[in-house]
Amino acid sequence: METRSASVFFAYIDGMSTRTYPPTVCKSVAEAADTQYSYVMVATKAIPELIRTSKILEPLQSQDYTARFSQPTYVLLQNGLNVEVDLYNSLKALGKGEPSIISTAVWIGTNLLAPNVVEHNEFVSFSIASP
Repeated sequence: METRSASVFFAYIDGMSTRTYPPTVCKSVAEAADTQYSYVMVATKAIPELIRTSKILEPLQSQDYTARFSQPTYVLLQNGLNVEVDLYNSLKALGKGEPSIISTAVWIGTNLLAPNVVEHNEFVSFSIASP
């Protein structure tokens, strides 16, 4: 069964279309590890006690992948402080140069209405910090 889908998206800056690109949706990182990427966006709840980001992205750090492609810039949309450290160390260990990681902070407003009942409100913020 074919799981990839593609469509055309437009990037707008100051009301002007700057480029189009065909996104690809895959079931897993392993399935996606057959293409060179400029950027890989990781949008997950960071819970390193359960699984680390570097483990999720392992197929993009495999010997097969790194022999064919250079490492992309990883854009982390995850909660928590220092969520990029483990991925940085994992990428650094590949010996392919300085890792390129953009770490962000994402805030989504919620209210606990009752036990196990969470309401999402309209507050959403996305920030990219500079070093």
